[in-house]
Amino acid sequence: MTWVPICSNNYLSGFRETEMMRHRTFVPEHGDLVHDLAYDYYGTRLATCSSDQKIKVWELTTDGPGGGETWTLSDQWKAHDYSIVGVSFGGGGGTGLRLLASASLDRSVKVWEEQDHETAGRRWKLRATLATASGVLGVSFAPAPASASASASVAAQSPGLRLAAAAQDGVVRVFECPDPAAPSVWVLQQELPPLVPPKQPHALALALPFAWCPNPRAPSSTLLVAASHYSPSALPLNNNNNNNNFAAVVRIYSLNQVSNQWLPVEYLPDTDPDLDSSSNNNSKSNKNNFNTAHNDAILDVAWAPNMGRSYELVATASRDGNVRIWKLTWSSPSATKVSSATPSPHNDRPSLTVAAPSAPAIAITTTGKWLVQLVACFADHGGPVARVEWNLIGTVLASCGAQDGKVRLWKYSYADSWTSAGILNPE
Repeated sequence: MTWVPICSNNYLSGFRETEMMRHRTFVPEHGDLVHDLAYDYYGTRLATCSSDQKIKVWELTTDGPGGGETWTLSDQWKAHDYSIVGVSFGGGGGTGLRLLASASLDRSVKVWEEQDHETAGRRWKLRATLATASGVLGVSFAPAPASASASASVAAQSPGLRLAAAAQDGVVRVFECPDPAAPSVWVLQQELPPLVPPKQPHALALALPFAWCPNPRAPSSTLLVAASHYSPSALPLNNNNNNNNFAAVVRIYSLNQVSNQWLPVEYLPDTDPDLDSSSNNNSKSNKNNFNTAHNDAILDVAWAPNMGRSYELVATASRDGNVRIWKLTWSSPSATKVSSATPSPHNDRPSLTVAAPSAPAIAITTTGKWLVQLVACFADHGGPVARVEWNLIGTVLASCGAQDGKVRLWKYSYADSWTSAGILNPE
C-alpha cells in the first residue's frame, strides 16, 4: 500500500492504493502557500515546506479516531530567509543516515540531519549550506542503495550522498558528499549547462524539473532533466500553445564512471510537430493529441521505479495540458536499428535520429544505448498539468491538474495500452 500526497494552498490530502482508494485530508497549518512535500525512504514521515519560510516534519501514527492512521507533527522550524520551494529526504536504505535537503529562492540549499535527541527544542540540525547563483527551484537526493549489502558497483552508481539542485538561471548543480560520515562537507561535482538558451538576456527558467533514475541496477547512474525557458513577455499562464517564446527540452544525463562527469546521452523528442500519428489508446486524449511535441513549458518529470521490467518508464507533465509516458529500453548501438530514419533537425544533438511514425510505436529515437519511445499521451485534465508521480512499484501514474483540481490515475492494461484507473477530487 502506498500513500500518494497532494499539496494545496492550505491543506494536504492523500489517498492510499488498495483495492479501494481511501482519501484523507489534514491541515498542515503553514502560514502561507505550501510549495512541496516529500516522503522519507520508508514512507512513514512527510516533510512540507512553505512561503512562510518553515519546514514541518510529520510522522504517520495510529493516533487517529478508532486507532486509524494519521499524520502527527513531530518538528518544525524556520529554515530559510525566503520562500522554501522544495524538500527532499536523503539516506535511508543501507546508509543509516537521516538527512533532509531544502531549496529556497534565497539562493541556497540547506542540508539538515536528524539527531537522536532534541537540541533547543529541535531534532533537525543544520549540516551544510550550499550557495547557488540564483533562486533554487527544486532539490532532490540521489536514490540510496537498496541495502548495505549492495555490490560495490551498484553502490558507486547509486550513492546515498549526492544531490541535485535546479536554479532559476537554468543550471542544474550536482553536489556530492565525499565522506558519508561527515554530511557537513559537500563539494560541487558539476554544473549542467542550461539546456535551452534564454530568449532574452534576462530570461529566467519558468520550470526546471528533474528526476533521478530510482533503479539501482540501471546500466549507469542516470539523471533526467527537463528545461523550460520563457521570455518575460510570455509569462501569463493562459498563453496559447503556439507561443514561440517558449522552448522545452528533456535531456537524459548519465554518469561516466571514468571521468566522473555527467554527460548528455539522449533527448526525449520535444520539438518535432511532424511526428504525429493516428495510433491511439482507449483515452479520448490519445485519439486527438498523440504526438511528441511539447508545445509549452514542462512542469514536472518523474522516473518510474523498476521492479523487474526490461525497460524504464518516464512521465512528463506540461503546461500544454498533456501527460506523456515514455518507454526507455537499454540496447547496445549495434543491436539498435531504426528503419526509415531521418536526421534530426537539432544539430546540437549527438547522433540523434528520429524514426518515421508507425503504429503502435510513436517517435522512436536512439543514440548511444537508449531507445526512447512515446507510448501514451493524455489531455484529460483540460489544462496545465502541474505534477506527475509514480507509485512505489512503478505501475500506476498519478497526474495533478493545475486548473481542474483533480488527480487522475493511469495504469497499463492487458490490452497493451495505458488507460484511466480513477479520478480523485480532493475537494
